[in-house]
Amino acid sequence: MAQDKTAELIIIRGNSSTGAALKFKVYVDDKLICRIGNRRFSSHQLSVGTHKITVEAGGIGLGSKKHGPLQMEVKEGQVNYVQLLISKGLFAKELSETSAKFLMNKCKPVTECLPAGEE
Repeated sequence: MAQDKTAELIIIRGNSSTGAALKFKVYVDDKLICRIGNRRFSSHQLSVGTHKITVEAGGIGLGSKKHGPLQMEVKEGQVNYVQLLISKGLFAKELSETSAKFLMNKCKPVTECLPAGEE
């Protein structure tokens, strides 16, 4: 069954001066999975299938709400990569492995994605 199968999702937030002091909240299917700071990345196991990924900046709006959620097909046996960006709003974008690894080399892993009690 597809529900039993999982795949890795890596979320990357590169270096950006806009909103640098804020931790971005990342939601998968409307559930908060991580708060991620500037120059950080986090890894998550998701069920295989289509997921809705949204991001907000600690409750503060950055620019317009022009960008909708990212609909992403998480595929079994693959590592799936998403980058968090600010450009006329805050949004998530799917990345290739090559682009993701380049960004990850400049970032540190998140050691604690959510404070206790937020899961």
